[in-house]
Amino acid sequence: AKATQGRTSGTGSGLGLAISREFCRLMGGEIEVESVVGQGSVFRVRVPVKQAPPLARRCASRGVPQLRLQSSSPRILVVDDVEDNRCVLCSFLERAGFVVAQAGNGLIAIEMVERFKPAVILLDMRMPVMDGFETTRRIRLSHPSGIPCIVAVTASAFEEDRLAMMEAGVDDFLPKPVRYEELMACVGRALGLEPEPQEEKPPEPPIASERLRGLPRAVRESLKSAVLVADVERLRLHVDEVRALDARAADALAVLVESYEYDRLLDLLGGLS
Repeated sequence: AKATQGRTSGTGSGLGLAISREFCRLMGGEIEVESVVGQGSVFRVRVPVKQAPPLARRCASRGVPQLRLQSSSPRILVVDDVEDNRCVLCSFLERAGFVVAQAGNGLIAIEMVERFKPAVILLDMRMPVMDGFETTRRIRLSHPSGIPCIVAVTASAFEEDRLAMMEAGVDDFLPKPVRYEELMACVGRALGLEPEPQEEKPPEPPIASERLRGLPRAVRESLKSAVLVADVERLRLHVDEVRALDARAADALAVLVESYEYDRLLDLLGGLS
């Protein structure tokens, strides 16, 4: 009843503040507020953070090949109606050394193709104003040579959808959500770029299933349950439980959790009884 009164009167029930405080505490921080009647409120959030290593170093440590660019960096146009999606792709590409521009819909993209002259277009297929299908068809009419290369950035896994995209003139596909490794591989194919030679490192020893069999059944089932719902906070808590029992297994599991390698986690845990 109280929450219903808050919605009708506009005063709210205060749950948002309680939830925000709990999120801060989960991250090891705190939220503070100073409020003066008639003047407003000031909120301060403090959470402990540390600077992440550069993207190139993180990728090298995970064995992700970097592309060998020529003296002139290729131009790539990112087209998506969601600004956050564009920013993620642009950030990845700029750090890899590409010259990048972006457009919020198909009409703008068509205009920018003439001015920016991209070698590759990363094109969202579901957009207002003009979708990716019509955008592709119009670009192909004005550029029948196949340049620029058009890559459909799509969450669709249906074969009929991909056939329709190819009929419109799409050259390749990049699945959503976009991973850096897949983005670099896709751009490399589009531009015919070779990966930079990587220093060979000895493979990390795998986590033996037999090692995990020694863990209590409740811990193993809790790990599997958290993996299936992709609950990273629960996974971290369960890894801490494992650490008290087997530090080496916990260290290896933590690497997989922090790199979101849930498929591998399931492979390791799925066969355990």
